Amino acid sequence: MSAAVVHLLTETDSFSDVHGAALQRWVANILRFEKVPSVVASPRADDSWGLSEVEILSLPALRAYSRLRGRYRMPWWLRRPMLRRILRPVVERLGTGSVLWIHNRPDYAAAIQDDVQRAGAKLVVHLHNSLLISFPSVITQSLRADKLVFCSSYLEGEAKRAFASMDNTAVIHNGADGRRFFPRGPLARNPGETPRVLFAGRIVPEKGAHIFVEAMRRLQSRGIHAQGRVLGATGFGSRNRPTAYSIKLSGNAPDNVEFAGYCSGAALADEFRAADVFCSPSIWEEPFGLVNVEAMASGLATVTTRGGGVPEIFASGGAVLVARDSVAELADALELVIRNETLRRQLASEAYRSFQQNFTWQAAHGRYREVLAGLN
Repeated sequence: MSAAVVHLLTETDSFSDVHGAALQRWVANILRFEKVPSVVASPRADDSWGLSEVEILSLPALRAYSRLRGRYRMPWWLRRPMLRRILRPVVERLGTGSVLWIHNRPDYAAAIQDDVQRAGAKLVVHLHNSLLISFPSVITQSLRADKLVFCSSYLEGEAKRAFASMDNTAVIHNGADGRRFFPRGPLARNPGETPRVLFAGRIVPEKGAHIFVEAMRRLQSRGIHAQGRVLGATGFGSRNRPTAYSIKLSGNAPDNVEFAGYCSGAALADEFRAADVFCSPSIWEEPFGLVNVEAMASGLATVTTRGGGVPEIFASGGAVLVARDSVAELADALELVIRNETLRRQLASEAYRSFQQNFTWQAAHGRYREVLAGLN
């Protein structure tokens, strides 16, 4: 039996509220509002999302593919038929009028687009980062999706500059779950308690965890009383080993920074509510930054860096933006927000108002349905 919409995750994703990362959070939260049959095709999954109306299509061959070293360096003439075999169970679920929505894998789409067309289905490729311009041209130039969806206008513009003829695009910003991420209220923290500054993200260089740690060191040297808290693992989800980078970072951190490991779901939302300031010091062109919106929904003032899609998120306020890769600017901004309670409250109010107006999952779902309606 064919399904109305099949969402295909990447080989490294888990469809899990416990182990999954930002990409699958998008799928789960969008499908919460669906009233038509949906399938999530994933190499790993559990029932922690509680979406009983969503069918999980398990792809063990895709899980095996994730363990294949050098898979992205394989010649396309060899990798394409391999992907067609791996993804055959997905194509078999398609029929006339159905939609295959592929997340972050233009190579999957290029490999099976002829099969999708023969099934009478439509093909959507949803880019959550810059893979469309970083994949080999033999793949991207052959891609014939019915719609290309981007998580930010920044990513859409980047792609259009690379592919001048591209006109079948849409932007769907990520959202946050207001039932889970919400402000803690004015009485939840004791007066005089040490302010907590939260970092949540992968512990990798591009996310700027080292910039955060060094900025907190500077605050300590200035006599600024604040506690930094680092949440995250070295990869997507909880099943990741420490790296030389993460080991050195935690081993050399000042005593006003604590590393709390990977956190997700309701526990992550609790961490946001326990914080006073959120810090996202990415040093790369962050495509969007879902944690920024979750901070907004939690009523937190944010200190973050300019680049990528981040300015779009804070177009209506809610954050102090600083230059990327600058310990000095980050430390100065954190000190400003920590010391100035009036500013902190103003930023928090702006952030929460913008979240309610622009970044709920209900709003994202509305745009999702508009894309689907436009495929007919």
